[in-house]
Amino acid sequence: MSVSVVAKNTCQTTGEGPYWEEETKSLVYVDITQNDVHRWSSITNEDTSLHLGLMYFVVVTGCK
Repeated sequence: MSVSVVAKNTCQTTGEGPYWEEETKSLVYVDITQNDVHRWSSITNEDTSLHLGLMYFVVVTGCK
């Protein structure tokens, strides 16, 4: 097993609560100081974010 940086400098200060979403091959995490939820795609190597305006610490996706 190896560890590597995949989303460098995407958060203002601290990225928290990483969650691997197997279905989309994405890493979902929060920027707790900016109230943003990020998703990094291992397929496209792109990081997108959504500003929620509220403080979140952990994101859990898709309840079935």
